This record gives sequence, structure tokens and C-alpha cells, in this order.
Amino acid sequence: MVLRKLVGIFAVTLIVCGASFATAGVPDLEESTATAADAGITFSLFCLPDAGGSAFGDAYLKGGTGGAGSVAVGADATITLTLLDGGAVAVSDFSFEDMWLQWVDESNLHVCEGGTVADGNTDDAGVTTWENGMNLGGNAECLAQVMINGAALTSDLGIPLHVNSADVDIDGDVDLLDVVQFSGDFVLTPAPYRSDFVSDGLMKVTDVSKMAVGVGASCP
Repeated sequence: MVLRKLVGIFAVTLIVCGASFATAGVPDLEESTATAADAGITFSLFCLPDAGGSAFGDAYLKGGTGGAGSVAVGADATITLTLLDGGAVAVSDFSFEDMWLQWVDESNLHVCEGGTVADGNTDDAGVTTWENGMNLGGNAECLAQVMINGAALTSDLGIPLHVNSADVDIDGDVDLLDVVQFSGDFVLTPAPYRSDFVSDGLMKVTDVSKMAVGVGASCP
């Protein structure tokens, strides 16, 4: 009887230890967290297919009605991801290629290959960031989700990061066709978000400048 109990205890211990071992170093979608530097607001980030758009620290507050007094407001959308396993232990040196941003609705986006991956592998504390410009065109006005190996974090609903690009026609290149569509939007008030690159609801010289910088950009 004693031997049978000991065998049972040993078996349970093996199962528990085996489960713990199995989750060690494996990212846990609930334990891991992602936060934006300026929390509690919706961001707008200007992007280009060649990553020559704005860095996350140079984002704008999403808004603007196009009415009198509308102004562009700067914001820091830098995303910090802390990657933890099921035991809340940091997952270090996790490949940046396996961590990327994905929008709830990407129907108006052109994401270049690898265009939204993290800036680097996780450090010893399991931390990585999104600070550099992304390779993408088109626009999205919805939540961005942090994806780990193809699955979204479950610790939150996502990051309120909206994006637009001089690649207005969503084909991965900024060319004359984009300029034509941008010009058509220029006379509209409030400005369509796809061409309102500073997110103030108005079409102004600042938007024209960003469009001009983007001409010639394409996916790598």
C-alpha cells in the first residue's frame, strides 16, 4: 500500500514537473504584455513601403474634425512587449521574426514581407520594442494586435494604432497613381484618413510634404 502511494505521488510529481518543463521558455499569451508609451489614446502613424515613414515616437494623436482650430498633435506610440512563459519567467532571445503587428482589419493594407516585425530579439528581461518605421502601404483604422508565432496576445484587446501611407492605392509602391488619388482627396473636408497623414482632419502643406517624401518608395 505504501509503495503504491509512493508510486502515485512520484507519477503526479513527474506530470507536474513535466508540464512546468514543457511551458518553460514558451511564450504565454496571457502572461505576456504589450503597452504603448502614451497609453490611453488612439494613435496615427504615417508609413511607407520602404520603412521611410515615421518612427513610432513620431506618431500623432488620432483625431481632427477638419473644423476650425484642428491641429496635429504629436504622440509616442512606441510599443514595448514583455515576453513571459507560463511561469511568468522572461523568455529571452526570442526571434524578432516571430513577433509582429497585425490589424484586426487589413483589407485596406499592403504589408510588405516582414514589414511589421519587432525591432529585435527579446533581451534578458524578455523585452523588445516597436520603434522603427514599418514597411507598409494603405491604411487601417482599427486595433493592432501583437502576434507571437501567429497567435495574438490575450492579455489585452490590442493597441489602438491606426496607420496610413503615401501608398494610397495599396499596391506596395508610391507612384503617380497615388499622387492622383491624393490630389482628389486634397479638396475634401474633413480629409479622408487615407490621405490625412498628420491626422488633423485637414489637407494641408504638411500632408503634401509627406506625400512628396514618399514618392518612389516601394516594398524591399
